Amino acid sequence: MPTKKILPIKTDSKLPFSPVIRIGDQFHFSGTLPKIGQTHPVSSNIREQAREVLAAMEDKLRACDLTFDDLYHVTIMLAGSMQGYAEVNEIYTEALKDVKAMPARKCFAVAALPFNALIEIEFEAVLQH
Repeated sequence: MPTKKILPIKTDSKLPFSPVIRIGDQFHFSGTLPKIGQTHPVSSNIREQAREVLAAMEDKLRACDLTFDDLYHVTIMLAGSMQGYAEVNEIYTEALKDVKAMPARKCFAVAALPFNALIEIEFEAVLQH
């Protein structure tokens, strides 16, 4: 049975969870939020927050020697309602435009997100040999 390994991805967070867990060739990434200032996201625009989250995802993947091509599942959470769905889809599609096979995905609205963020994305990837 593969062993669980917590990977040392650089983070300033003091939150009670790991940014990524590796089990065998699978990587399970915790939710990624947009850049946060003192208490709120730097931007209040869903398009900008989506770009920030996708850029942070790419950085986290790169830190594990992975790319967007290695994604197999993505979960997008939108704060309050599905109102930003079309805009997020546009930004998401642009960020993953070179991916050979798009990952499975779900998207849903939640009542609220940490730090009043408008979007949070968690994702899973597999190391391809």
